[in-house]
Amino acid sequence: MIEYLSQKIKAVSFFAIIMVIILHCYNLDMYQKINALEVEKNTNWFIQTIISYGATRIAVPLFFIISGYLFFFTFNGNSDFILKIKKRFNTLVIPYLF
Repeated sequence: MIEYLSQKIKAVSFFAIIMVIILHCYNLDMYQKINALEVEKNTNWFIQTIISYGATRIAVPLFFIISGYLFFFTFNGNSDFILKIKKRFNTLVIPYLF
């Protein structure tokens, strides 16, 4: 892979990581045992909702797009696809099951 492209992917991944962290920082839905606590909808609520449920929602699909691009970056044909799937199965599915 070209070094320039590699650096771009690293930079985009870094910003996507930051967006995932911000996405998980949404703290206005507080639950105590069974009942949800009511939160006053003010400017703070509006800003957190726009950032957490709006701007940062692109992070997970961005990781999916990057992984798909890197999976097919050196794709040569059907036999190469089967080998890649077997390799991913051995490195992802088997450890996940254990």
